[in-house]
Amino acid sequence: MRSDEHWLNAVKPESYDPEMGNTRGPTESDPRTDFFSKTTLELHSRIHTQYRPYSCEVCHKTFSRKAGLDEHRPIHDAERPFTCLQCGRTFTFKSNLTRHMRFHSDARPYVCPQCGQSFKISAHLKRHMTAHSGYKPYVCPECGQSYMSYMSLKYHRLSHTGERPLSCPECHMTFARPHILMVHRRQHTGETPFSCQDCGNQFKQRCKLFEEH
Repeated sequence: MRSDEHWLNAVKPESYDPEMGNTRGPTESDPRTDFFSKTTLELHSRIHTQYRPYSCEVCHKTFSRKAGLDEHRPIHDAERPFTCLQCGRTFTFKSNLTRHMRFHSDARPYVCPQCGQSFKISAHLKRHMTAHSGYKPYVCPECGQSYMSYMSLKYHRLSHTGERPLSCPECHMTFARPHILMVHRRQHTGETPFSCQDCGNQFKQRCKLFEEH
């Protein structure tokens, strides 16, 4: 039995107050008392476990909630009204354009308190922080190799099956990982998002920027 289920089953009927209309839970200090149903708690728990059961049928990106998948699907539609003025890349949502613009900026506001490494996006800092703990709870059933995130394990398992579920819409070449497809598509779009501040040369990949200098 999972720890969350154990906690939910431990809440006795007498902990329900008919006048207040809520479940008080076993202790006031337990943060899980903020969730009033098993479904709500399970949905929240996916944030921590990275369990993402909903998959886009077009690009196979996964989501923890159906609402996230529903919001993602329109990006595959033809209408992409928000355009990056620096590289020409287009987006369905303004929020995605705003997030994309961070990659053109040198600002790296998210700093690791343990080693000082900085990041442009908070999600990248959170992923980095797990490296300090060394905790790798996601284990491949085929070879026993362990990973810090569910997504890392998911992409690793494709190496056992040979599956390449992502397809380039321009040339139909297939790929196993989204970031490899993204880099490949720049060959078709001509996008060069990485620019050298010293000489002005632009590159499709960050690693090429460092190779030149």
